[in-house]
Amino acid sequence: MIALIIEQARNFSLGYFSWFATGIYFFYYIKNNSKFDLFLCIIFGVLSSLNAARLDELSTIIYTYSIICIFMFSFKINFLNKIFSNNFFIFFGFISYPLYLLHDGFVYIFLKRFQIIFDNKYQYLNIFLSIIALIIITYLISVFIEKKNYKFNLRLR
Repeated sequence: MIALIIEQARNFSLGYFSWFATGIYFFYYIKNNSKFDLFLCIIFGVLSSLNAARLDELSTIIYTYSIICIFMFSFKINFLNKIFSNNFFIFFGFISYPLYLLHDGFVYIFLKRFQIIFDNKYQYLNIFLSIIALIIITYLISVFIEKKNYKFNLRLR
């Protein structure tokens, strides 16, 4: 029965909703300290893990739920908070939204361009250069568009 529900959720493109809901209810839990929000966060986290594994790979279920737990505990456990407060993670948090929006199309475009430039000889170099180019572009978007847009929206309030 659960497998049928998850398969139907995939058919309606709801496969990523449980990830979104996990994050939203975790935010509400941190903000309001509500046990019910924590319960919903855990439920949607389990659904996200089950959805990622398609119910047939226990290791994927454990791995994805572990990632969710590490993220959640990083707000409550000082050791994890200190790790995730390092500049590397702060940087990728800063560029994460444009990176999320652009990664699929841009990596494809860059891979194709670098394959032409290097005559398809250096596949790992193509991938590395594509990732570096994407990070640079998303950083520039974050600094010159996202940050300025955020400041502009604050003035409107």
